[in-house]
Amino acid sequence: GAVLRKSSLSEYKNIRDGRFPYVTDLGCWLKLGQKFEFGLIKDAHAYWRTHADGITTAIKNRRLAKDNYDVMLDYWTNDALPKYKHLKRKSMARTSLKCARRTYVDKDYTICILYLIKALLWSPLASFHHVFEYIDELKNRKK
Repeated sequence: GAVLRKSSLSEYKNIRDGRFPYVTDLGCWLKLGQKFEFGLIKDAHAYWRTHADGITTAIKNRRLAKDNYDVMLDYWTNDALPKYKHLKRKSMARTSLKCARRTYVDKDYTICILYLIKALLWSPLASFHHVFEYIDELKNRKK
């Protein structure tokens, strides 16, 4: 979780992007990260619990995965990030793996495999091990 004073963002009126309704916060934080330095508090001060078989989680996971992927792709197409361009491939591979995990939980295996392929295309070396872990799990589930 995070806390921001609305008054501290007065000059950033359009910081939220309505194109990605399930991950509006992610896009907002990425934009803020271009302008401000963030810190990390390593201790957890709150917890969020969801159930994989819950109706809310099951309905939203595919859309969350799509929006997450799209907002990161949108972020990396920003020309204001030249000094970070070397991170794009690995970041998009990790995002693809995250999306695969989200769709895998709901047994949406076709979409999961598509995200695994995207991960391999973005960064084969960074993704190779993770992709084969998923493939092994998928094979074991079908038995």
